[in-house]
Amino acid sequence: MYCTITDLINDITYFTICELVNDENADLESINLNNENIFVNRINEQIKNAKAEIDFYLNNKIIIDLNSIPNIINTIARDITVYYLYKRRFLSKVPSGVANNYTLRINQLKEIAAGKMIIIYDSLTAEKYLTNKSKEDRIFNY
Repeated sequence: MYCTITDLINDITYFTICELVNDENADLESINLNNENIFVNRINEQIKNAKAEIDFYLNNKIIIDLNSIPNIINTIARDITVYYLYKRRFLSKVPSGVANNYTLRINQLKEIAAGKMIIIYDSLTAEKYLTNKSKEDRIFNY
């Protein structure tokens, strides 16, 4: 998997995650995301779904070492998982920010797959991301 429950807790609050998987309307204080249970299983199912979608878009364009997941892939996985958690529980009420992040991440996956954004591993430095955009592409004329 490209992200973990801990990664998700760092992005959105613990209680928000609990609300998204609390189909039984249990007391939020009683939900434990540290042990294997139905709530954790629901989160892990959406994490797996996010991984499947990422793998679909990348379609072996890059091979991701699960022991060393690039930060950009982890970030994409987190945002897609959060979207899936909201969609799973509140299909018609996905917050616009969550939906916009999902769209952004899908576009990034398309750019990676098309070779417009390349993830380079360098053993001496942190990972790098390259794009085919020049400095002039960032200038907007009004």
